[in-house]
Amino acid sequence: MLCLKDFEEYAKNTMDRKTYAFYSQGAEREVTLRENLRAFTRYTFVPRWLRSKEERDLSTTVLGEKLSMPIGIAPMAYQRLAHPEGEVAAARAAADAGVIYTLSTVASSSIQEVAASRPNTSPLWMQLYVFKNRMGALKIIRRAEENGFKAIVLTVDTPVTGLQLKLWRNGLQLPPHIRQENLNRILSVEDALEAVKYGASAVWVSNHGGRQLDCSPNTLDVLPDIASALAGTGCEIYVDGGVRWGSDVLKALALGARCVFVGRPILYGLNHSGQDGVRSLLEILRSELDRAMHLAGCNSIGEIGPHLLQKRQLAKI
Repeated sequence: MLCLKDFEEYAKNTMDRKTYAFYSQGAEREVTLRENLRAFTRYTFVPRWLRSKEERDLSTTVLGEKLSMPIGIAPMAYQRLAHPEGEVAAARAAADAGVIYTLSTVASSSIQEVAASRPNTSPLWMQLYVFKNRMGALKIIRRAEENGFKAIVLTVDTPVTGLQLKLWRNGLQLPPHIRQENLNRILSVEDALEAVKYGASAVWVSNHGGRQLDCSPNTLDVLPDIASALAGTGCEIYVDGGVRWGSDVLKALALGARCVFVGRPILYGLNHSGQDGVRSLLEILRSELDRAMHLAGCNSIGEIGPHLLQKRQLAKI
């Protein structure tokens, strides 16, 4: 496997058809799903070749925790559909790589299983939906806290689920060994400022991988405005959506993200070879990010900024 696309092609050819449709689909016409990917091609680099050193420092801090690189694993449901060890394998790979692992509320492994499976070498975060049952949500938060999770990622874009036609047409049902054990997303400056007002330590720019409201903005294009609005507040900014290359990570960092989260490719890595597949995928991203930084003239994460990019002008028709 040479790049993340290789893992996806392998998954297309080997994964159960219904499972692949569940993981890969977007909402309705999948406009947002496609735009998440296309957005990265609209930004080009302005490299500074005379500034590169022989080695680069990819390390950073997120909420005070040191990471080996500014990449994390986003929350995704039912990872045991991709591999028998599911979330446990992915969390172990994140620990191996020194990056954040975010456990989904609708995981197929328990909070306790994930926490006990790995060394405490990198942060575990817990994703949580806004439940009407506040006591149930509080129980999840307490269980996560008791098991060493460092942050709660509150998802606010799901008052109802998006219209996911592939899932309905394929009729995916969870097999008996898949169980739900554990019962963030911002796209506007106004919501970002509201989150800060209510005490959020960070804002996660996301459109749920294009699985909720189709034709909502891609995350990369809204990132600069949110970063500008939150400048000076001390609130960190994270982003996901369409990340497939280390150069994509560099672009997101240049536009204001402190950490960049990867979703679907992790599932394809799990499908390929479990923990080893996810570890390999993360190391590919690390190598690509290092190469992109070298070519762009960045020697550390702190040197990355909007000066590295220019946005391509669309041709007039």
